[in-house]
Amino acid sequence: RLSSGQRFIYLRRNLTPDEQLAVNRLGIPGVSFEDSESRAYLQSSLFSQILGSTDPDNHGIAGVEKTYDEALTRKNEPLALSLDVRVQHAVHESLAHAVNRFHAVGGSSVVMDVNTGEILAMVSLPDYDPKAVGDANTDSRFNRSTLGLYEMGSTFKLFTTAMALESGAAKIDSECDASQPIKIGRFTINDYHGLKRTMSVAEIMVHSSNIGAAKMALEAGTETQKEYLRKFGLLTPLKLELPETGSPQ
Repeated sequence: RLSSGQRFIYLRRNLTPDEQLAVNRLGIPGVSFEDSESRAYLQSSLFSQILGSTDPDNHGIAGVEKTYDEALTRKNEPLALSLDVRVQHAVHESLAHAVNRFHAVGGSSVVMDVNTGEILAMVSLPDYDPKAVGDANTDSRFNRSTLGLYEMGSTFKLFTTAMALESGAAKIDSECDASQPIKIGRFTINDYHGLKRTMSVAEIMVHSSNIGAAKMALEAGTETQKEYLRKFGLLTPLKLELPETGSPQ
């Protein structure tokens, strides 16, 4: 590096006080020291994917660090998030236990304030130590809570049923023939534990009938369903103060 011909180079960053003293005692002409700032992650990996990371010049390159880079760089004011360290600790501990118990490849969990929508805790495992982000693999840096795309499964029947009732496509005592599977394109829709008979809307919900829910959706129509889901924000990316957010399918 010294023979590169450059007028100025960094030999090493982030020296400890003992290292700086040892270099200074050598008394080498042209070698000097430069003060700089670096992030201190007092909670270790607890908020790694949320806080994100910075480059060597402390500019945000991921997470909240990237979103609020200008405010963190130019304003000498604390940046307060809605996250609660106590709740985050509890969720992290519980989720880690579940991941280990079931030998899962990963896990995610989010705790929100039901009244305000504020996020009190967000954990994605595996995570990483922000001090050594360069050593973290892609899986550890991936925020499963905001970037992961997961099928909602049978919880989606709540939206389908509400949409059918609100649009008038069905009434609570309406009935659907759920005795036979439905074929749509190359897919076959069946019931896991089907009653194999005509079912009311209430029974479709109680027994989680895939056939019944699909028929309600077909009766309401594509545009009605899309407009209903759009109002819930289910067709657009999540509005969050993190740059790492996925788009729904």
